[in-house]
Amino acid sequence: MNVIHIIGTCNGLVCLYNYFFDDPLYIYNPFTIEYIELPRLDVSPNSVCRVVFGFGFCRKVNEYKVVKILYYKQANNDFVGGAPEAIVLSTKTPTWRKIGKISYDLTGPTSEALVDGKLHWLTFDIVHEDVKYREIISFDLETDQFQVVPRPSCGGLNRINYHLLTVRGCLSAVVSCNGGSNEIWVMKEYNVRTSWRKEMIITSYVPQGLRLNMAPPARRKKNGYLGRRFRVLCVLKNGELLLLYQCRCIVSYNPDTGEFKDVNFQGLPLEFLAFVHVGSLISTNRISGVQNPSQAE
Repeated sequence: MNVIHIIGTCNGLVCLYNYFFDDPLYIYNPFTIEYIELPRLDVSPNSVCRVVFGFGFCRKVNEYKVVKILYYKQANNDFVGGAPEAIVLSTKTPTWRKIGKISYDLTGPTSEALVDGKLHWLTFDIVHEDVKYREIISFDLETDQFQVVPRPSCGGLNRINYHLLTVRGCLSAVVSCNGGSNEIWVMKEYNVRTSWRKEMIITSYVPQGLRLNMAPPARRKKNGYLGRRFRVLCVLKNGELLLLYQCRCIVSYNPDTGEFKDVNFQGLPLEFLAFVHVGSLISTNRISGVQNPSQAE
């Protein structure tokens, strides 16, 4: 079975991989229909229990990079895995290069926010002195370094709806609250803990499509949890937010009026994933030394 999954989108380019087999990876431009196939990674699939991905562009070095974090199977074959190893590939010099071991149990399957040339993930729950929380982890596409980014000082960081996104170029976090509402916190000055500000509150809402079909979505657990109950996709130019509910319904929300509006598209399946993509005419041939299979003949 071939199930293609999106690792990420950047500058009109989409990074794809085979959901069940992880390799090969592709960088594809849906507007020009050009693509490149990235080199395969010589790792036994039987030794890896899951992979966390990242894809982004760094202006300082003018290159796109793909990051793979491999979690190797332990004796009990647990889902989270252990001994994670980070590997990176640059489209300019398309060879997988080992970064080394990391100590973070990242949720997956992909990075959630690209801010100023840095990819961001969340960790699984961490318990310290009876307090449960998650860390925000960044990967600098210029230096190939991981680091912990200060998280907002508010509750709800351990709940399943907590996720990251980019709002007007700033790292942002969506935080679950009691009663089904969600807060959006924005880091006004990158990597400065005190610059986190609560920007808006999204009140509780149940889309019409979920009222008609309340069956829970099917959750596939390869490479991470794909089915969140609620997700903020992006903030539009007019200030409205696009929201995804249970991988089934897209809703627009006006934070000024508090109005929700169901957005319907003909032909959508019952369950789907949604990603933010802005089209461009960037040629995949011009970003990489890899031969384009679509023009090999």
